[in-house]
Amino acid sequence: MLPLLLALLAVAPTGQPPLPQRASLCRPTSAQRCSPEGCQDAGEGLHAEQFELDVAAGTLGACLYTDCYTGPARLVREQATPWVVTAFGLIRSARPAEGVTPPGSAPFPLLLTVDLRTGRFSATWSISPAGQQVDFGACQLRAR
Repeated sequence: MLPLLLALLAVAPTGQPPLPQRASLCRPTSAQRCSPEGCQDAGEGLHAEQFELDVAAGTLGACLYTDCYTGPARLVREQATPWVVTAFGLIRSARPAEGVTPPGSAPFPLLLTVDLRTGRFSATWSISPAGQQVDFGACQLRAR
C-alpha cells in the first residue's frame, strides 16, 4: 500500500499550471558582439533575426538574414529554476537537400536560453575564437 501512495504523491498536481513547451518568434531587441577586447553594440540588422525552441521535441532553430536553420538540441535545466531552459546544438540550413543554400549558410553552434514564465531569452551564436554575438529579447510562448 505504501508504494502505491508514494507513486500517487509523485504525480499529484502541484497547483501550478504547466509550463509552455514552445518559445517561438523570439525576436531580439538588443545585441552585443563580444571579442577578447570587449563587447560592442550590435543592434543593426536585428529585424532579420529570429530564434525558436521546442522543448517537447528537443529542437532549436534560427532564421538569420537569408536562411533558416534547425537542429536537435541538448536541454539543460537547473533544479531550482526548471522554467529556465538552456538549449544548445549544431543547427543546419532548413532548406531541402536539393535546394541551393546561400553563401555563408554552413552549420553553426547555437546556445539559446529561454525563461518559460516570462518569454525573455538570450541567444549566443556566431561563436569563434575571435568572439561571439549575444542577442537579447522576448519570445511568444505556447503550450505546443
